[in-house]
Amino acid sequence: MDSRQKAKNEKALKIITILMIASILLSAVFARAEEHDCTGEECPICQVFQIAKLNLQSIILKAYTFTKQIKYSMSFLVLFPVTALLPFSTLVTEKIKLND
Repeated sequence: MDSRQKAKNEKALKIITILMIASILLSAVFARAEEHDCTGEECPICQVFQIAKLNLQSIILKAYTFTKQIKYSMSFLVLFPVTALLPFSTLVTEKIKLND
């Protein structure tokens, strides 16, 4: 990739990131300001609040699963060298005769 294309991709990534952060913050603001004059069933304001709450719940769930994945990958990175140091033995390496 040439430098212009790379700069264009980085700019697009920054814009998408800013829009995502704005969406999260606006969802939080909408979720906190729940009181309004409800018009009854299929109230458009209630639908916006519902979408905002679902956005926040989705982000929280994704953050939780991401931290779990990081935790498990870190434990693998810590335990893998330890298991490599443990002696590895099988019946063949121990030359054990199996009788039927």
